[in-house]
Amino acid sequence: LDAAESDFKEAQSSLEEGQKEVEKFKKEVVDLLKKAIYELYRAGRDQKEILLTTYIKNYDKVIEESFTSDKIIYIDEVEIETTIVNDSNKAIDDFYDSEVELAMYLFSMLLEESKDAEILNRLIEKSKEIGIDLLQEIKVLKSNQQTDREIIDFIKNKLIDSYKLILINYKI
Repeated sequence: LDAAESDFKEAQSSLEEGQKEVEKFKKEVVDLLKKAIYELYRAGRDQKEILLTTYIKNYDKVIEESFTSDKIIYIDEVEIETTIVNDSNKAIDDFYDSEVELAMYLFSMLLEESKDAEILNRLIEKSKEIGIDLLQEIKVLKSNQQTDREIIDFIKNKLIDSYKLILINYKI
C-alpha cells in the first residue's frame, strides 16, 4: 500500500510538472504570436495612409479598365469581359497586392487592439484549417533552438499567408 501511494504521488507530481510545462509553452507561444502581430500592425499603422491611397488607386484602375474594355459580350444584360489585356493583368496584380497589404494591416490591428483571447484562438484555428499549424510550427522551431527573433520573423510570414488564405476562403 505504501508503494502504491508513493507511486501515485510521484505520478501526480509528474502530471503537475507536465501541466506546468504545457502552460509555460502556451504562454511563450502566445507571447511570440502577439509580438509578431504587433510588428505587422505597427508596420501597417506607420503606412496606413499610403496603404489606403494605394488600395483605392489600384481599385479605381481595375474598375476603370474593366469598363473601358472593347471586348465585352452581353448575356441577359450581364457584362462579361472576354479578354483582359496585359495592362489589366498588371492592374489586377497591383490591386491584389495592395489588398493583401491593407488586409494584413487590418487583421493585425484587430488582433492587436482586441484584448479578447478568443479572437487569437479563432485565428489559430482558422489557420490550422487552411493548412498552417502555427502552434506546431512554433514548437518545431523552439525545439530546433531558433531564437525568438527568428521565430517572430517566421510567424510574421506565416501570419501573412494565413491572412491571405482567410481573406480568400473564410470569415473569422
